Amino acid sequence: MCHWLSETQPTAQLMPPSEDAPARMAYLQWTFYVPGTLEPPAFQILLHSAILPPAQRVPDIVPWAGDYHKRALQTVDAALRERDYIAGERFTSADILLGSTLLWLPDRLEEFPALVAYTQRLQQRPAYQRAATDPSPPA
Repeated sequence: MCHWLSETQPTAQLMPPSEDAPARMAYLQWTFYVPGTLEPPAFQILLHSAILPPAQRVPDIVPWAGDYHKRALQTVDAALRERDYIAGERFTSADILLGSTLLWLPDRLEEFPALVAYTQRLQQRPAYQRAATDPSPPA
């Protein structure tokens, strides 16, 4: 959805133009990395530690998913040590995807200073602040 909105609303400038191939490639890489690699283990951790009723949880999944999640976080942390935003120097919808997913499990970010700084940077954005204080958009 984020990618589609970014593509259909070019004036929002939430994705690099196709003419900027290196930036567009980085944007696409992270746009698909988040739901394909980072989200699955994070969701499994949440599912089997908080979402499912206790009788339906499989506690052994949590450490396995935690290891997988940590490796994914290491990859993202390494990328964000070199830049402010995941796909380059500008905020894109890839940052919306990544930031929202990272905030599912904020305690797991503590050993990754670049991720802590990144999520703090995103939370300072005016649009984030508006969404966090008023979850219902005006009619």
